[in-house]
This record gives sequence, C-alpha cells and structure tokens, in this order.
Amino acid sequence: MNGGDLREYLKSHSVESLSWPQVKLPIVYAIVRGLAYLHDQGVIHRDLKTANVLLDSAKGTKLTDFGVSRAMACSNTMTRGVGTYRYMAPEVLQSSHYSHKADLYSLGMVLSELDSHRVPYHDVRNAGGHHVTDAVLIRVIVNHAAPVRFSSQMPPWLVKFAHLCLHRNPALRPTAHDLLDELVGQEPPNSILVHI
Repeated sequence: MNGGDLREYLKSHSVESLSWPQVKLPIVYAIVRGLAYLHDQGVIHRDLKTANVLLDSAKGTKLTDFGVSRAMACSNTMTRGVGTYRYMAPEVLQSSHYSHKADLYSLGMVLSELDSHRVPYHDVRNAGGHHVTDAVLIRVIVNHAAPVRFSSQMPPWLVKFAHLCLHRNPALRPTAHDLLDELVGQEPPNSILVHI
C-alpha cells in the first residue's frame, strides 16, 4: 500500500491541505463500505482506528488488522482487552456485551481524527495541565466526560452523523449502511470514487 496508513498520512499533512470533498470523504466512503461488508458477513472489526486504514493510489483505501475481529455469533463472549482504547466504545471498555455498533463508535473517533489530524483525546489534561494517565483517560471515555468536538471545516451533515456514531447508547448509533446511504446522497459520485 503505497500511501501507508491513515494515521501517518494525517500526521504528515496539515488540516488545510486535505479537503473534505476531494480527499477525506472518499476515505470515509471506503472505510464505511468496508465496515458494511464486514457487518454483512457477521464480523465485527473490533480495532478500527486510523493506523488500521491503509491508503493506496491504485487499490484505494482498505481496512486492515483483523487479528481481533470476531464473528457476531460470538458477540456474547466479547469483552474488553482488544482494540485501542482511545477508539473503543464505552461498552467495550466496561467489559459489557457489545455488537457491531462498537465499530460505529470507533468510526466516530476515526472521523474526529480525520477532522483534526490528532489522535482522539489528545487534549485531555489534568488540573495541573499534564496529560492524564491511560487509566484516567479510560474513565473519561466511559463517563463521556470529554465530549468529542468537530471543526467547522467538516461537512455539517457528517458532524451530525459522527455524533450519532458516538452516542452513549449503542442501540441509537447508526449502522454502516445508514452512513453509506448518507454518503451516497450527499456527494456527487465522482468525488466518492476518487483514490488518493
């Protein structure tokens, strides 16, 4: 994959240099299409993050690292211990039962990083102004104590959808197909199909 992973790609480009219509929305479309496919096959990715999104000018955007993915039929046994906590849904961090909707929460965090080019919760600090420990940050995520914000550069309809993906109640999160329908309805087909 000649473009590397999305995390490194975002780190190496300024927010201003990557437009939503020409660059970011095609990436979002490919990620969502990949999630929809996985969920249709009964698979939960369980580790969706920008480092697990590969970019290629010829092959397009691809999801990777299925080492922790599981069939949904096993979902009643899925608990904490997989994925990267900054992207993980609160129900996963709490070792609760979870479903494919946990991937949608992770997608919301990926959208946050696509918007800011910074890892989720990069700005969470303690009263002394220092970065918090992982244990404290996990509590912050579980308690929704640090709401995710999006810039005015992100399309408003996508901000709304990102907030739905980050809903505290998994049942109220959209499906990958819901977002796919929204993406197709919002952008001209040519901009959706552009590869970087």
